[in-house]
Formats: sequence, structure tokens, C-alpha cells
Amino acid sequence: MLEPKDDRLDYGKMLVPPLGTDWSLELAVATTYSLDMQILVAVCISLGLFESTDSALLDNPVSLLRAVLKVSDKLVVFCESGQISNPQKRSKLHLLLEHVIVPVTLKETGHSYPSFHPKTWTLIFKDKKGRHAARFINMSRNMTFDRSWDAALVLDGKEEEGGGEGVGPLIRFMEYLHSRISKDIDGNGRKRKLLRHCANVLGNIRLKTDNRAFTDFRIEPVGIGAFDYFTDKDEALMTENYNDIMIFSPFLSADILADFAQMAEGRRRTNYPLKDCRRMLVTRKSALEDKEIIDVLKKGHYEVWVLKDDIVSGEDMLDEGDGAEPKGEDIHAKMYLYRKYSNVYFYVGSMNASHKGFCQNVEMMVRLKANNRYFNLDVLKRDLFGDGKDNAFEPVDLGKYDVKEPAEEEKAEAELKSRQQKVLKWLCRNLPAVDIIACPDGTYTMRLAFSHLERIAKDVAITETTLNGPNHVCLSPITLEGRGKPLDKEVEFASLGLDQLTSLFRITVFCHGTDPLTKVVVMPCDLPEQRDRTIVRDIIKDNGFLNYVSFVLSDDPIEAMTEIIRNQALGGKGSTASEKNRCASIYESMLKAAYENPSKLEEVDKIRRLMGTDDVVPEQFDKLYDTFKTTLKLK
Repeated sequence: MLEPKDDRLDYGKMLVPPLGTDWSLELAVATTYSLDMQILVAVCISLGLFESTDSALLDNPVSLLRAVLKVSDKLVVFCESGQISNPQKRSKLHLLLEHVIVPVTLKETGHSYPSFHPKTWTLIFKDKKGRHAARFINMSRNMTFDRSWDAALVLDGKEEEGGGEGVGPLIRFMEYLHSRISKDIDGNGRKRKLLRHCANVLGNIRLKTDNRAFTDFRIEPVGIGAFDYFTDKDEALMTENYNDIMIFSPFLSADILADFAQMAEGRRRTNYPLKDCRRMLVTRKSALEDKEIIDVLKKGHYEVWVLKDDIVSGEDMLDEGDGAEPKGEDIHAKMYLYRKYSNVYFYVGSMNASHKGFCQNVEMMVRLKANNRYFNLDVLKRDLFGDGKDNAFEPVDLGKYDVKEPAEEEKAEAELKSRQQKVLKWLCRNLPAVDIIACPDGTYTMRLAFSHLERIAKDVAITETTLNGPNHVCLSPITLEGRGKPLDKEVEFASLGLDQLTSLFRITVFCHGTDPLTKVVVMPCDLPEQRDRTIVRDIIKDNGFLNYVSFVLSDDPIEAMTEIIRNQALGGKGSTASEKNRCASIYESMLKAAYENPSKLEEVDKIRRLMGTDDVVPEQFDKLYDTFKTTLKLK
């Protein structure tokens, strides 16, 4: 069940309807800590075209555009504000997806910024008879290209009488997400409506586990006021003693490990440890570079394992919950196994064994009740470690483990990186008012006004209020390269075209003594309605209107894309046949779609209206399309 060699999950396939082609996506709600825009484009292929995220369709703008247009009105993605990676390659498709993103900022508590840290997908599907099905995916993986070892849990369900049992916490999570969507931005009404509809549908869904090892499940959202591991009377993980505890976490805190070891006097656990209880930890070597943590592990008699060096191919991490995106391969899964006598619980999700994870962040976990006969600590060890010959893990000898004190230079650089993160988080909580001004010459000006900028030096202590010198902040729309401007009370970007307007801004924090920190931040603003139309027209103009329509009407997207590529290679954007013959073929496809899949005709009609009176659409197609609508008596 958890053997790393055999039990691999494909991210893209998890997003494909589980019940066959009779079902279509009605809505999708995703949560992630960090976000890569290219991954967001890739998941649209799975959600819109039911293809894997490594599909060949990712290489062609026609298929990507169709997937984005088909999904963007059905999708909402929540992420930690300031944790969108700077795109290595600019794409107009990123702009078409910016309106699906909802950045989340949590209030500062005790000079610390909690993180929005859940990694989930809630998918609602609908069949031709109007019946609903749902899929809930809970993961430790962010929407990034991270190669680390993660874990995911998939729960499926359909509408049925007596449905809704067990989904109450998920409905409350949807209500919490709904509350994070601002009412003040045009377009947010669509997102709020999707969240309300999602909650309503879930009330009639019965989610189920599909594994005999698990007899029941419980969805446990953390940090939204609905659940707490230290006070919930029905939760044993942090309140009762045990026979076995196994912790799988890349980031650690000494106080949480002490709680698990039943060593924290007067805190949480009130009963004495059971005789011969076992404690096991799987983590990263980098998490063991703390003397306090090593002391707790020794006193608690933990058995500790890490990935071998030949598997970990280099790390470049920041503090957990503050932008940690490993560059190589290492542990990123968060799992907990608890056994007391015959009661076994297995937890999968986003929460690290850290103080921020348990006490500050918003997280999502799912608790599975296990049959001790099929699943326990020994079974899990056997799955993960195998017979020892090809074991990817190695034990840590805590008795010989020596924690080296970091050099002064390392301490200084770590402090600078922490300051950079604080500047970024401060800016995310003090966003400017953004005005878009239409100019007489047809261009636009974006004006950003920061109303609390005079506080940045006092609040963050990284730079002078003038924001000059080696320590400063630079920002620009992601559509502009090399035109960044220093942060000031008012920042203006002039002479912008429609396709350069965006709410996505690249922010770089410079700090003398360390590398610049660059992230993308969503700065909400009301974009002109014609901005998206301009982008879509430009993409279709570059790739051929008939190619796009042919792709929409095809039954096999891979086969259709192969034909388009072959035609383009033979000459131009059209085909080897005459334009008239190609339109005749499209006419036949539209007739077929009218009876078998009318939604395809809705797509064709939508894209035709979007093109307006531009010369992008061949005259022959318009004649054919008018004939088609007259024949079928369509408006």
C-alpha cells in the first residue's frame, strides 16, 4: 500500500473523473502553500481534457488554451500569499488563470506569521442525468515541480440517500475558504458562488475508503476553529498514551517531539507512558541540525531514519512554512501512525511535527481508522524499508550524532534570509491600492499606492524608509522584463498594452550579504474586460482558428493534436487540404457533436463570439457556421 517502488500516484490522473467519460467536471477547489503557474496550467489539461499532467498536449498552445478556457470558470485555487514562484518562462496563459487564484494571509501572532499550509483538491463531477459525484484528495505535495517524496489520500463518493456523513468538517473547510474571498473585487462573486455550491453538493455525498485495511475515516481541518488536536475529546493522537507512534515529517520542533514522547510535564498528555512503547521518526538530515531536537529524540528513545545520501541530490531549503521548496529529492510527506492496544489510527496530510504545524498554521489532515490485522507499525516499516537490500532509508545513530554549531557567517546569512521573508510577508499584508488608467493613445497606466509604507522600517527592520542602498525592494508586473521599480509610496508603470495588464507582480527583496528573494504576489485590481479577449485572440491568431475548432470538436485530443502538428509542418497554420474542404470536415464534426456532445458546440460558439470582427476567422467558416445554425435552428 505504501511501497515507494510500486505504489506511485500520478498527480494528473488523480484529477481525472473516477467514473468514466459520462461524467464532466462541474467545479474544482484546490489549496496549496506554494504555487507554480506552469503546474497550474498543467493541471488544467487533467481537469479539462482528462489527460495526465505529463501529456504531450502540454507542448502545444492550442490544447493548452482550450484546457484553460474550459476549466478557468470552474476552478478556484487558494495559496499562501507571496508563495507563487517567479515563472522561468513567460506565458499569456498565466494571465488567463490569475483570476482563479485566491491568496491567503493569516494574522501575525506573537511576532510570527502563521502559514496557510493545506494541500487539497475537492472535485465535483456531474453526469448527463444531473447526478453528482465527488473526489477529495488530501496531500503533502504543493502545486510545484518539487521532486520530494510525498503522500496522497483519495476519497471518492456519489450522491446517495443518507449522504453527508463524515463530510461535515470538509463542508466547514469550504465555508472557511469562502470567508477568505474578498467581496470588494470584481469577479470574486463567481468564486464565492462556486464555494457555496461545493458545500451544498457535499452535503449529499457519501465519501468512502477503498481499502480493506481501513474501516473508517475522519477529515480534520486544523487552524480554522473547528478542530484542535490538544482539546478534541475524540482525538487520541496528542492526548492519550500509546503502544506505538510513528512520525513521518520533514520539519520538526522540540516541543512537539517532547509531547509525542510524553515528556512535557503538565502539558496535554496526562497519563503515564505504557510499558515498552515504541517511537519511530522518519525525517530529513537537515531537520536534525538542532541540539534541542537531538536531546529530545535521545531522551524519548526515538528510532530515527533518514533517506540515504545517494538519493538526496542536494537541498536548498528555507524555514518550514516560510517558502520551503526543496531543490532535490527528500522526505516531504507528513504521516502519523498511532496504536493503542487494538486501536490503530493513520494520519495523512500537510501537518509537520512542528509547533507551527500543530499550533499556528491552517492545515488539513485525514485520520484513517485501521484494522490492526492489516495495518500497523511493522507493516508500514516493511512497506517502506522492504527486505533491506534496496532500502532507500538508513538509521541514525543518535548516540554518535554530533550537532555542529553553525559558523557565524551561516548564522548571519540565515538571519538575512529571515528578514527577506518578513519583508515579503509584510508586503502581502499591506498591499497597495491599484488603479488602472486608460490613456488617450490607447495604452494604460498602472498606479500602485502603498498607504502604510512609512511603517516598513519599524515593522520589519530591514531597510530605511527611503528604500535606497543595498537593502531595497523592487517590483514590476510579471509581463515586464527589466523594468522593475523600487518600492515607494507611489509606483507607476506607464505605456502598457492590454496584454501587459495583470494583478501578478514580481517582487524582489534585495539584502546585502545574501541572494535576492523573488516571488510573485497577487495585487487585486479590476482588469479591463477586453484584456482576456485580447490574449485569447492573439494565441488563436498565432495558431490558427480552424486548428482550435478542430481540436475542440475532436473525440481524441492526442490524435487531433498530432494531425494539427502534421498539417502545420506541411505548410502554414491550415491544412494540406483546401480551406473549403477543411471547413466541410468541421461541419460534419459539428453535426456529430450536436447529437452526441452539445457542450462542444457551446465552446465553438463562445470562441467565435470572442473573436469579434477580427480577420482571425476565415470567411469560409462563417458561411458554414451560419448554414449550420440555420439547419439546426440554433440562435
